[in-house]
Amino acid sequence: MKKTFSCTIPVAPVPASRPRVGRWGVFYAKTYLKWRREADEALKKLRLPLTSKPLSVSVTQVCYKPATTKRPWPRGDVDNHAKSVLDAITRAPFGWRDDDQILELTITKRYAEDGEEPRSEVEWRTVVTS
Repeated sequence: MKKTFSCTIPVAPVPASRPRVGRWGVFYAKTYLKWRREADEALKKLRLPLTSKPLSVSVTQVCYKPATTKRPWPRGDVDNHAKSVLDAITRAPFGWRDDDQILELTITKRYAEDGEEPRSEVEWRTVVTS
C-alpha cells in the first residue's frame, strides 16, 4: 500500500551552495548555513514516520520576489533548490534515511504571490517496485 506524507518548511528557500574547500576545512555560503539552521529547527517540531522504502518526492519552493527584478522566476539552479530541501529532510528525524531512496523527483520554484509567505512544501510517497 502506498502512503503519502507531506511537510512545510516555513523558511524562505535558499539553493544549496557549493562547498568551498580551503586550507582550514570545508565552507558553505553564509546564507545557506543560516537556512540550514532555521530549516533544521523547524523540522525538529514535526513528528512523521521514518522510512527506508523507495520514494517519489515532489518539492515546491515558494521564494521571495525581489523589489526589482527583470526575471519572472527565482534565481538559483533548480537542482540546488532540491538539494537543500532533500538534505534537510535527510538530517531530520523523519522522512527518509537517505535521499538515494528517491526514485522520482519533481521540483518547482516560483515567486510568492502578494500576502503569501515563502516556504518549501515537500510531499513524498512510497513507490512499489517490481
